[in-house]
Amino acid sequence: MEYYVRQIWDEQFHGEVEVDESLFGRRTKYHKGDPRGMKAWIFGIVERSTNRLQVYPVETRDADTLMSIIKDNVATGSTIYTDGWSAYSGLQAAGFT
Repeated sequence: MEYYVRQIWDEQFHGEVEVDESLFGRRTKYHKGDPRGMKAWIFGIVERSTNRLQVYPVETRDADTLMSIIKDNVATGSTIYTDGWSAYSGLQAAGFT
């Protein structure tokens, strides 16, 4: 698999795009250890045809936050694949497939 780094801030994702969010940070296993520590929600967008990726730290993963990032970075009419999280329920109304 080929990886590359370049500035893509002005380029929107288009075509088939995947979006997902994940919690990064310290977690405890089997209730052992200190559960405190830095935890951060990260939201990512991947363009399937090129494997371009952008990640964004987000405070919350609510619809307002995630939809604003998607609208700013994904071209209208693109096909977006999600995990079905309720925050993505407005994608079709926003012009995405």
